[in-house]
Amino acid sequence: MVDPARQGVAAQVKDGVLKAVGVLADAGYVVDEAEPPSVDLAAKTALEMLAVDSAAGIELMTMYPPEIQSVLRALIELAGHPDHMKGCSPTWRQSLMRAWGEFQQEHPVILAPISTDIPFEAAKGYSPAEVAEIVRNLRMTTAINALGRPAVALPVGVSKGLPQAVQLIGPRFREDLCLDAAAALEERVGIITPIDPHP
Repeated sequence: MVDPARQGVAAQVKDGVLKAVGVLADAGYVVDEAEPPSVDLAAKTALEMLAVDSAAGIELMTMYPPEIQSVLRALIELAGHPDHMKGCSPTWRQSLMRAWGEFQQEHPVILAPISTDIPFEAAKGYSPAEVAEIVRNLRMTTAINALGRPAVALPVGVSKGLPQAVQLIGPRFREDLCLDAAAALEERVGIITPIDPHP
């Protein structure tokens, strides 16, 4: 899936996903374009789950540097007050998990971007609007976290000096499917950014 919930994707991200599609097809995987149900609602559920812990989060904020505190405050604001939550009731979350389970009977491994935009700069403060945009770009990642899906993230290339990466998402408790697909991808793409622990 190139553009989860069809909310836009950067060209560099799209190229990375399509590169992974070609590699997996070459490895013998049957690849087709399909999207799991209600990605946007699943992502919203993850955000609303954060609202439950917002009170505790505010108390813990003082241990972080100011730029991290500003991001956490923006996330809590974006999540809203727990009293206004609708999407993350146990029944609603269970319904989404069941729908994804049915989808993954036909599509056991989902290939998707981690973020639909190029990597954002780390260790800086962000405005609430910028945090909201980052959260929107991470919609597939937050969706699978809310629904308890295993995933493997790995690099597939470099474009304009920035890394391209994808994630492979499996059904619940099927980490083996993610790891098998990741191994096939890494074997053909190679290790993009090897780290030498003894430079």
